[in-house]
Amino acid sequence: MNKASIQVPEYILCENSDFFKEACSSPWPRGKDRTVRLDDRGTEEPIFSIFLAWIFTKEFSRAEAYVTLEDNANEAMKQAYAERRIEQLFKCFVLGERLHAPAFQDTVINQIRDLFDYAEEEDLRLLPVVFRYVPLAFCDTPEDSPLRRLIVQYYCCLWDGSNFNHISMYNVPFGTSTYMEFYQEVAHAHLSCCKEKHKWPGASRVGELRKHKRHASCN
Repeated sequence: MNKASIQVPEYILCENSDFFKEACSSPWPRGKDRTVRLDDRGTEEPIFSIFLAWIFTKEFSRAEAYVTLEDNANEAMKQAYAERRIEQLFKCFVLGERLHAPAFQDTVINQIRDLFDYAEEEDLRLLPVVFRYVPLAFCDTPEDSPLRRLIVQYYCCLWDGSNFNHISMYNVPFGTSTYMEFYQEVAHAHLSCCKEKHKWPGASRVGELRKHKRHASCN
């Protein structure tokens, strides 16, 4: 977080994050301040500020970094808003994974679902930016994370399973191990439950997406 220092009541952090609960449970060395240090990976200040806003208010919109949409926005502005929001929400979910904050992650998942619904209603193109952050979801979350399942479910709703020709439209590196893992999950899900092309009927609820987690590896 660029070495920024943020003072937060310990009990609030511990109530909402098992990471902080564990970090604060051990006796602190005499003479040391009660500071938990986080590395920069996945904890950049704008994203962390959203987590802080949520633990105090259970709302993301109170954070200054929260991406909003102006009134009377045109189509280009709506597209830009959706792209920035999906990036922000994916990063929020990964932060929740690092902090062991499942309730925060559930809120993120519900907001992603709402954003996918909004994109469908407004006929926006979210697949390119979703593809861009597949490595983030597949490398930094467990194998059965709700975010992975939601991405695969969303993709299956927009793909008829006939070919991968459309991938070239989004400049997606097909051959990388992370994307190959993603495509394998998509193919398996599509074979298990074929969905109507170009229709987003709304994803499963968090309870249906959240399964027993297994630790994932990413080469």
